[in-house]
Amino acid sequence: MHHKNMPSIVSISTQSREKVIRELSVANDSTLSSNGSIDAALLERAGRRLIDVARGRKASRTPPSSEKVKQRVEELKRAIHSTSKGGEGACVRLFVAGAKTHIGKTSVCLGILGALRASGMSAKDMAYIKPATQCERPDLLSMWCAKEGITYVGSSDAPLVFQKGFTRAFLDGKKGTSKEWIKMIADRIDQLAKGRRFVLVDGVGFPSVGSVVGVSNVEVAKAARAPVLIVGPSGVGGAIDTFNLNATFFRFHDVRVIGGVFNFAKDDGSYYSHDKCAVYIRKWFSKLFPDNSIKVYGVVPTIPSLSGLREKVGATDPQALASLAKENVNHFAQFLDLASVFLDAAKSRVSLS
Repeated sequence: MHHKNMPSIVSISTQSREKVIRELSVANDSTLSSNGSIDAALLERAGRRLIDVARGRKASRTPPSSEKVKQRVEELKRAIHSTSKGGEGACVRLFVAGAKTHIGKTSVCLGILGALRASGMSAKDMAYIKPATQCERPDLLSMWCAKEGITYVGSSDAPLVFQKGFTRAFLDGKKGTSKEWIKMIADRIDQLAKGRRFVLVDGVGFPSVGSVVGVSNVEVAKAARAPVLIVGPSGVGGAIDTFNLNATFFRFHDVRVIGGVFNFAKDDGSYYSHDKCAVYIRKWFSKLFPDNSIKVYGVVPTIPSLSGLREKVGATDPQALASLAKENVNHFAQFLDLASVFLDAAKSRVSLS
């Protein structure tokens, strides 16, 4: 508890502040948690904030908006209801592609699935699959799916795992054929889609990853019979150029691209802040796609608390992971037009199923 006469750490001198931080850095566990006087979650939040400061990050200027999240979820609920139908092809499929590696694709996937759950879609009605992967480590999404009871196919269970030496073995004729791998992927996705309302198909790396063995993201998206949502970096010129390059690769191969999400934007009111970049990204899209056939679904600020989490998931407390997953879901619900993503994916369902 903060005593009313006790000075705040931000108001004391730099020398005194450094002393407090130095004492915290060397304090043993029993000192900090003596008699349960300091909440563990509070310590964790303070630690993450100090790391942000040390790495030169600025605190978010856009506070979480529960009303905005609630509005987005209600919009998504109406979108789901408006597209409900039975019979073959009723399952909505969406392929999420990254413009490059480590662009936050997994976080976007968690945001979409989490919002669907919040909108009332049951766990048994949805599934996640990463058909081709280079990474077998657990992540926040896999932990969340397990907790929610959502079917998760990825990591070592993925149909195709690009393990070390796979490419050379394939080219030597020791790892099957492209056609065989694509059929295996298509069959697994079709199996997941039966009886479900939504299947999210996660890509690997950047779009052309896997092309050396004839199983790039293009082939996987075709096998999935799913339209593509591209996750790329924020900015203006670089963001648009990156989207254009990646979208062209899919469109050249006759794969439908519904739009883009621009991730890792700044949230400090600067020249590259998410709100300022969004204006110009949308201007470009409105000029190039006046029919709104390809859309901007959102420009999303970085979440400092999730930075570098993938490497620490295995060593992070489950309760803390659950809290971070909720933060992830709410963050993307606030900044993404989730209803439009779902509706546009559902429109493509007619010709794809």
